[in-house]
Amino acid sequence: MNKSIKLIESYLPVFTGFYNTIFEADEEICIEEGKTYEDYKWDYEEYHQRVAKSCAVIVGEQLKDLGIKVEFKALVSPKYYNYTNDSINVAYHLDGNAFTNLLKYVLDNKDDFDGFIEHNYTSYDGFMSFFSNDGTEWLTEYIFKEEKLNHVFGACLEFYLEMEEFCDEQLAEKLSEQGDNIVYGELIETAE
Repeated sequence: MNKSIKLIESYLPVFTGFYNTIFEADEEICIEEGKTYEDYKWDYEEYHQRVAKSCAVIVGEQLKDLGIKVEFKALVSPKYYNYTNDSINVAYHLDGNAFTNLLKYVLDNKDDFDGFIEHNYTSYDGFMSFFSNDGTEWLTEYIFKEEKLNHVFGACLEFYLEMEEFCDEQLAEKLSEQGDNIVYGELIETAE
């Protein structure tokens, strides 16, 4: 990893998308007694954007000790949810030795990293990986290839957060703690 890198665009780790996940809107908790789903106009787009931006801020808080700042870029939603789920594109702004520090963390936990890569990048029925499932290849080849660096960096951050026990459940919990600013599982609704 080149320590002079100051900006990397990649995906936001930990966020698992909206469709069939804990981040999916739960309209039932919003419906007042005596009303039905049809009594409301649901603003899913606003909900998705609001949650995505808040997720970027929360994950950024988890990465600040590494010297990494997170900037929300876009929420990407597939046309069909057969093969993939929503993802959040972000820009990572790296201070000083942030890149080197992340690499050191990965190398210090190399056996766990190898398991992480094998688990997440081994092809199976219904999933074709475009990356090797060999962690060593990631650290000796992929990390130096510009066309792969963005994804590799995101995966290294995902590994770091997993090792630090910050997963989708902790992210959802942090969202719910934000109260009125963002309420996990709830939509902004307007009565018709």
